[in-house]
Amino acid sequence: MLVRKQGTSAGLLAELREELTFLAGHLFRANWLHQQFEAMRKSTPFPPKTVGMVLDFAENFNCTYQDEVQSAHWHHELATVHPIVTYYAYAHCQECVTESLVFISDDKQHDHHAVHHFTTAAVEHLKSARSLDVDHIVQWTDGCGSQYKSKGPFADISHALDDHGSTFERNFFGSRHGKGPSDGESAVVKHNAATAIKGGAAIVTDAKDLFDY
Repeated sequence: MLVRKQGTSAGLLAELREELTFLAGHLFRANWLHQQFEAMRKSTPFPPKTVGMVLDFAENFNCTYQDEVQSAHWHHELATVHPIVTYYAYAHCQECVTESLVFISDDKQHDHHAVHHFTTAAVEHLKSARSLDVDHIVQWTDGCGSQYKSKGPFADISHALDDHGSTFERNFFGSRHGKGPSDGESAVVKHNAATAIKGGAAIVTDAKDLFDY
């Protein structure tokens, strides 16, 4: 809530110094994490049998219509969008390959079970469609507890060798550190779908329609 405050200039400077102390540490951690991520992504050669992943839930896609009755305003269906941007070494490619996988679902729980399901599908795709031999997966996510950073997600990581045939390593970006590669992928999907709806080129009523489009 926006509020009005009054005080002395000395009080303002004292508050500013306190905030700057926190901000300095915040920016240091953000820059360090970004450097570590870029070092992994741009490593040459990229580690063999290793896959990097950046994953995060996007804001749900709101399935609106170009022409709708007034009551439809209160009954829009939502679709879950979860991108996973992958990085891996590929034969005859000197630099690492970047492949974006966007998962669309009508499950709106946004919990670690969904993350496990999407990750399983991503690993299966890389092994079957790209013929990759995956021994280790390095993930980069945010710190959301219900999705990536609590006992449920950690239990999934501990069983990764049995579930996926590879070990897992998960790194967490700091809170409020800006947008990452996965955010850009979800923005492309949602923007194109919304533009098609407004232009009358598509009708998207649920997650299945969004996937088909």
